[in-house]
Amino acid sequence: ADLRKLDLGANRIRVMEGLSGLTNLEELWLGKNKVECIQGIENLTKLRKLDVQNNRLRRVTGLSTLANLEQLYLSHNAIDSTDGFENLTNLDTLDLGNNKIKTVEGLSGLTDLTDLWMGTNLVDSFDVLEPLHQLPQLSCLYLEHCPLQQDFEYRKKLASMFPTLEQIDATDVIRL
Repeated sequence: ADLRKLDLGANRIRVMEGLSGLTNLEELWLGKNKVECIQGIENLTKLRKLDVQNNRLRRVTGLSTLANLEQLYLSHNAIDSTDGFENLTNLDTLDLGNNKIKTVEGLSGLTDLTDLWMGTNLVDSFDVLEPLHQLPQLSCLYLEHCPLQQDFEYRKKLASMFPTLEQIDATDVIRL
């Protein structure tokens, strides 16, 4: 099939099936379904955008063959770990907002990552963000509505920790 974009959002899909033959697919939208596990897309090696927001994911699996993936949207799930991203070296945008994540282990290999959206998670310490120092392109970081944001100098500390940041949450970083 020559299909390049497929939007299956808001269809009450529980299981990802019947997609493996769509080898030319570049964008797959599965938001607002009931998917519990990413599966059956290992053959979709041309995939550049994958949206599995607003589902029932607890873990990130089934992505190891998707080396061309550039944008991955996984917000509003029940993900509690940042494992499963190791081979996604072309990823530039990762949305993990509104999940149950406490640490960022497993993201250090995403050397092309520019945008990391992790607002409304359980990140409560600046120390757990240390692995993000391995991301030389990181320019936009969202951590709003995480316990960490309660720190009075939240923005100042993040800007100091990560000199490449140009935006923290929805606000530009101004460096003097």
